[in-house]
Amino acid sequence: MHEAPPVIDRSFRGEQERLLGHDIEFEDMTARTLDNKASAYMDNEHREETDGGHVSGVDGTPDNGEDGQAPPVYRVYKRRWFGLLQLVLMNIIVSWDWLSFSPVANTAAEYFSTTSSIINWLSTAFLFAFVVAAPFTIYALHRGGPRLALITSSLLILSGNWIRYAGTRASPPRFPVTMFGQILIGLAQPFVLSAPTHYSSLCWTTNPLLRLLSSNANFILLLFPFAIYVGLFNALSSLLTQILTPYAFTEESSGIAGAILILVGLAASAISSPIVDKYKTYLPFIRTLVPITALCYLAFIWAPGTRSLAAPYTICAILGASSFSLVPVALEWAVEITYPAGPEAGSTICWSGGQVLGGVFIVISDALKEDQGKGDPKGNMGKA
Repeated sequence: MHEAPPVIDRSFRGEQERLLGHDIEFEDMTARTLDNKASAYMDNEHREETDGGHVSGVDGTPDNGEDGQAPPVYRVYKRRWFGLLQLVLMNIIVSWDWLSFSPVANTAAEYFSTTSSIINWLSTAFLFAFVVAAPFTIYALHRGGPRLALITSSLLILSGNWIRYAGTRASPPRFPVTMFGQILIGLAQPFVLSAPTHYSSLCWTTNPLLRLLSSNANFILLLFPFAIYVGLFNALSSLLTQILTPYAFTEESSGIAGAILILVGLAASAISSPIVDKYKTYLPFIRTLVPITALCYLAFIWAPGTRSLAAPYTICAILGASSFSLVPVALEWAVEITYPAGPEAGSTICWSGGQVLGGVFIVISDALKEDQGKGDPKGNMGKA
């Protein structure tokens, strides 16, 4: 007769260390031992996601580990979906705030009596602010969890938006005030973008041994391409209107291109992410999407010159689908290969690299833009 397996509350985050620390000495374990234990753990794992669920084998009896003890079961709660909804909404708000001026950069420049290059700094400063807040984000997620991070982000977003509004409603409009509000929202960004991996690890992860199967050297191989692709995406999103309008595209059609980029990306990510997570095909998925994303950026060089909506719209759709699908998978893979470091560390470092490069790419691209009275067509960004 088998003893019922213990039920472990997911809120006790120290449980992973208890499971791994008593019988396993991290320094002395070889890669082969890790492999065997991880495989045995996965072979024995047949879970039910219920509030009082139990681990059972094929015949319905509890599976026993190598020492005859029933493997632990992690209890999950339905309220975690409410937390996930909060994360989704916060990410939407932050992204909306980031790009609220970019689709109407030319109009915003006229409104503030400045140039489009100055308006670009609303996006650039937003991205650079991420790096400033990154250390505080890691601390907040490590010490207080997603709750503290979301509260901090909410306060910064709320105050930043009201300050931005005050700057735009002043007579005459006050660009420095608007910039200050934008920076506050930028400081809120890492608390939102870095929280999902920590939240996923806290509320969904069931097999901590998987994280021991890769060395941190792989993280460096992931960091650089991730930062480059996020940087390129940030720059393209911020400059899309200025790229297209010299070729007789309107701000409205440029805004639609940006909407296609984001909406198609969100839909593709919502479909692909659960599938990849279920079958753990992280690396094959990344290796497939990286070349597709690269080809999209290459093809977009000639898209404005067609002076047809079909080319930029099609490329934006494919680019959005590949980019948005790639990001969560890459971040989840970063969590796996940086264990036992907290999940917030790897994701925050990856995002920081992407935000910095995004800001740098915007500054460089703006410097390479033709003057308004020069070029064919005038003011084009072909050199960028």
